[in-house]
Amino acid sequence: MFKPLQTRTLSVRCDAFPTWGNDEVLAPVRLRGTEALGKLFRYELDLMTIDSPTLRVYEARKMIRPDELAGAVIDMIIEFEGKGTFIPGMPGHSGACNIGAGTRTISGLITSVQITGSDDRHMYYRFIVRPSLWLTKKAVENRIFQNSNVVEITEDVLADYNIVVEQRLAAPGFRGGYPVRDYVRQFWCSDFEFLTMLWREWGIYYFYDGSKLVLCDSPGSHRTHDDMCDEVRYHAPDGARIDEEHIHRLEVSRRITTGQVDLVDYDYTQSRAIFTGESYNNSGPSEQARHYQWGDYSQPLAGAQGLSSELSDYETEANNLANVRLDAMRCRRQRLKGTGNLRGLSTGKTFWLIDHPEQSVNADYLVVSTTIDIRNSGLEAQRTGGESAYQCVTDFVLQPANTFFRNRLKKKPRAHAETAVVTSHDDRAVWPDAYARVKAHFVWDRRNEADLNSSCWLRVASPWQGNGYGFIAIPRIGDEVTVSYHEGDPDKPFVSASKVNQFNQPPWKLPDNLALTGLRSRDLEGGNANHVLTDDTPGKLQVQIASDHAQSRLVLGYNTRIDGRKGRSDPRGEGFELATEKVGVVRANTGMLVTTEARSGAGAPAKDMGETVARLTNAQTLHDDLATVAQQNEAQQPGSEQSDVTRAIGTQNNAISGDTASGEEFPEFTRPDMVLSSAAGVAVTARCGVHVAANDDVAVTAGRNVALAAARSLYASVRDTVSMCVMRGPMKLVSAMDRISIVARNSLIELRAREKVSIGSLDTVEVLASNKLVWNAGGTQVVIDSSGFTVYTGGKVMFHSADVKQENPLSVPAGLAPLAPHPIELSCSALQANEFNGATTDSSSRPVAQQGEAGAHLSMQPLASGQSGALSQANNGQSGSMFEPDHSCTWKLRDIQQKNFYRAMETVDYRGVFQDGTPYNGGAIVRGGGGGTFDMYFEASTHTITATVRILVHAKVVQVVNAQTGEPEKNADGSIKTVPYHTSKDQPPGTPGRRIVDRPFSEVGSFNSMKGDIEAVLNQDGYKLAVSNCPRRDQCSCKFPVFFRVEFVSPDSRDAHHAEINLYPTAERADSANWGEKGVSVRSGVVTNLPVDHVKAHEVGHLLSFPDEYYDQGGSVHKDYVKPDQTINLSLAQNNPNKDTWQGTTRDNLMGRGMFNQTSVTPPHYIYRIRDWFQQKVGRQWSVTK
Repeated sequence: MFKPLQTRTLSVRCDAFPTWGNDEVLAPVRLRGTEALGKLFRYELDLMTIDSPTLRVYEARKMIRPDELAGAVIDMIIEFEGKGTFIPGMPGHSGACNIGAGTRTISGLITSVQITGSDDRHMYYRFIVRPSLWLTKKAVENRIFQNSNVVEITEDVLADYNIVVEQRLAAPGFRGGYPVRDYVRQFWCSDFEFLTMLWREWGIYYFYDGSKLVLCDSPGSHRTHDDMCDEVRYHAPDGARIDEEHIHRLEVSRRITTGQVDLVDYDYTQSRAIFTGESYNNSGPSEQARHYQWGDYSQPLAGAQGLSSELSDYETEANNLANVRLDAMRCRRQRLKGTGNLRGLSTGKTFWLIDHPEQSVNADYLVVSTTIDIRNSGLEAQRTGGESAYQCVTDFVLQPANTFFRNRLKKKPRAHAETAVVTSHDDRAVWPDAYARVKAHFVWDRRNEADLNSSCWLRVASPWQGNGYGFIAIPRIGDEVTVSYHEGDPDKPFVSASKVNQFNQPPWKLPDNLALTGLRSRDLEGGNANHVLTDDTPGKLQVQIASDHAQSRLVLGYNTRIDGRKGRSDPRGEGFELATEKVGVVRANTGMLVTTEARSGAGAPAKDMGETVARLTNAQTLHDDLATVAQQNEAQQPGSEQSDVTRAIGTQNNAISGDTASGEEFPEFTRPDMVLSSAAGVAVTARCGVHVAANDDVAVTAGRNVALAAARSLYASVRDTVSMCVMRGPMKLVSAMDRISIVARNSLIELRAREKVSIGSLDTVEVLASNKLVWNAGGTQVVIDSSGFTVYTGGKVMFHSADVKQENPLSVPAGLAPLAPHPIELSCSALQANEFNGATTDSSSRPVAQQGEAGAHLSMQPLASGQSGALSQANNGQSGSMFEPDHSCTWKLRDIQQKNFYRAMETVDYRGVFQDGTPYNGGAIVRGGGGGTFDMYFEASTHTITATVRILVHAKVVQVVNAQTGEPEKNADGSIKTVPYHTSKDQPPGTPGRRIVDRPFSEVGSFNSMKGDIEAVLNQDGYKLAVSNCPRRDQCSCKFPVFFRVEFVSPDSRDAHHAEINLYPTAERADSANWGEKGVSVRSGVVTNLPVDHVKAHEVGHLLSFPDEYYDQGGSVHKDYVKPDQTINLSLAQNNPNKDTWQGTTRDNLMGRGMFNQTSVTPPHYIYRIRDWFQQKVGRQWSVTK
């Protein structure tokens, strides 16, 4: 506490000082030094040993040990009087004296001890005293701070020091404190240099209040003195003496400063954002100067959370950092410098100036710096017995207390390239993020482990990088890399190169492979590799692209094996080699030429093939000549059949040679033909089979012979016509070991010859006919049929016989078996009765051609009269018996199964319209005929016919995304925003702002309920097939139920499937490949579930080859409603008088708009596809009934 009668103005306190009796051996004589905001103070303290009769000088000198004093904490205490003179009788404190008296303590470390002299009674010393923060200048460090703000970094650095810190930080201009930085680097500098640079960048400065380090960033951080210095008087030196400490000299200065600071920065995650910030605060036309500087505020999402982090508020940060720089210049705009005998004036505190003659100067000020020189003569006065005396001179600098103070920025150290090793958070070989960034552990880093926290995400420099193109080679874990720094900023590292070390050797052993230049990559988990290289070995140049997987390679030039890291090995040939141990594919979209025709060098165009075109032209001419002769001999129809083939050959030849008249530089290949040409021969051989297929024609032309040899059999299956014509020699068909069968299933066999027709047998010649056998020669005709044997002749009839007998009538069974692949044996009492009465409704007695079938089918003859009851079971088939009063029906038939049965949808190309005929969507929609593939099965044991379609399901969802960034938008609860699927919006080219993505398959609801709903709609009418010519018609008891089935297959199943769909949670408008679990309606953004939805059953109908029964807005209607000009026949489509066929438009049918109704209709013609299949299989006509 203050002692008004003590004789010392300056005193010290230090635990390391020696004592003599009750007195300290050292006493202060003089203190001088400077203290400023944001700077380390430095005081020189002069001391001398005390003068005592019992303490000699030499003894005192021994007691002072500089080694023990250096580093000790010392408190330097300055005592000052208050204001006022005591006046007796004054009320209250108005007559009090010494108001505001007290002490000021300066605490610091003794950093230097000097002996400055001695005399016969004293030793003289000088101490240099610095603050505790001064110790941070002695520690040089190199380290990384991640995901921390300036306050957290400060605490981390100062944690190694015994420094008491008071934070008076408001983070002015920032929301919620100072922002976090992804990455801050202390780059080979002292802790003090690093903190000074960091604090000044953010506008933080400091001063000492006793032993406490005070951090500030705004005018509100500063407090008053709380003593006599709260109000300081200005008193000119020529005035009368006053009894209080005051300012006797004061200089007020105003200067022009910068009026605006503009900062710019760059963030590669927002490369098109305008990263600028500005601070503007000029006071007149003289302060228009602008500073344009590079800032350091962008945060490219390189911290711990990477690209998942929130974007920084770069505009706010930029503007506030610009304010800091402007304040550092603006705070010097008005400064006051003065001198006074002010012992208590402290840096970092405020006071009110009074009594200055310029009234505007009397204001509140912040003490920016102080320089004090105080001398203590108390000891000398005590020794001489005189009065105590002192001298104190304080120089100071002030600024208005309401003005932001900032120190000028310290430049960051310029960073140089460094060495690091790529790291990961686990054992994976490569760990990049979406920007191909990696993390690395610096070789100098002794604080961090080599893991995911070793560094921020580092961009990897590439020799070429663009929008979805460029070169990429992501450094792998353990790779040694060079880390450089953008603009030399240690806070902006990036990987600039990779380097060789003892673990990471060159791709090929050197110097053995010095001729190799290229790239070699390695399997992420094994030892296999890929390489692309050039081999510049003189005389043996080659280029290789190779992969160890399946030993796949393309070699051009002198083929030398490149054997792993060993490099060049055995020579293997010259030319080129394209090889693999797995599957090889060569594909060219607009044409391909493979030839052995010689072209030396590269003088001719790449597609030059004159010899090839000449051979093809000659072959087409030969083909056409021989076809003409065949037509002249009635083997073909003139102008068609093989002539069609020759025209197709000519068209192909023209496409291969190209249109030279067009003026194109390289006219060859006007369509994507493939040409295989050889200057010698072409040999095709296969260990298994060779299959040649063409949608149109296969033409073989030989200048000499075509020879076919088969070790077993020769098969030919032709849908329409087989025509063979021999110009000169004979045509022979010989079977050396077995029979020759010539069968016409649905028409006649015609044998004609200009000369004799000879039929001979070493055994028997048997001629069979189901109905009638007719022989006619020279006007005589013999007819054999069920009525008997009849001869018609104008001549005589002569029999030569050894014996003639006449017996009772006897008929024999018909001689020709049914021609259907699965003939049904059927006995229907009503059908037999109808035949017995002479009706002609049964078509089983003659061949019947079905519309749309490839050929005609012959029904089974009715069973012999008198057969009834069940027939026997044979050959894994089933027999059935159905009885009603006065009616019975028996049948016998095996199981019939056909997998992957395809049926065309029977639609053609047309342009979509509305119902009134106006074009839909600008008339741009063109639909093509499609079809359905499904399994057909007749199960004899259950008497049922089933059509089954199996569907592979992919779970999908439509997300709402930002059209610019592609990032998903989110709901208020943080979930990703989704919308119902809509075929017009989500099919290519799609709609901006919508994106189809996978969703977990587990989110899909029950398939059983969906399957049940679909099958219930398709099978709602319970259709059956009945014999078409049965007189009982729908009442016939011989019926086979027809069922449609749908089965769903998950992506992880190995079951085969016919179709694939994407299944969404909801769909506003579905299509055959995209369904919704629920059908919805969207109006003004409001989604409403449809109460009844038959859309999925409608789409399954398409998979069963059913066409749409609506034409407006793009429905795929039946071809009957499409006119030759590819428009809709509206009158027929809107009102087709034939309701037993596919309709153009309907409001009730499932394949029309009935799919949106409460109930839909599945008319009988939906079953005709099943009926046609069954008729073709069993050889009898059937009708659809219930």
